[in-house]
Amino acid sequence: MNGEGRVNGNLNLSRALGDLTYKKNKRLSQKEQQITSFPDVRAMPVNPKFDFIVMGCDGIWEFHTNQQVVDNVYM
Repeated sequence: MNGEGRVNGNLNLSRALGDLTYKKNKRLSQKEQQITSFPDVRAMPVNPKFDFIVMGCDGIWEFHTNQQVVDNVYM
């Protein structure tokens, strides 16, 4: 995968639920395939000091910085 979120230069990772061509290596588990639909999950404590939580796919951050997302929420 290159730095632009592409596999072999032609596939956006947000399409991970399809594109079975990239999931045919029988020696690898589903999680280890070239493309996977297994999410990266982080658990973090939430407290009353938080104004909001943003949940979204990687596509948001292809076009916006963290600060731009925060600014949009406060609009």
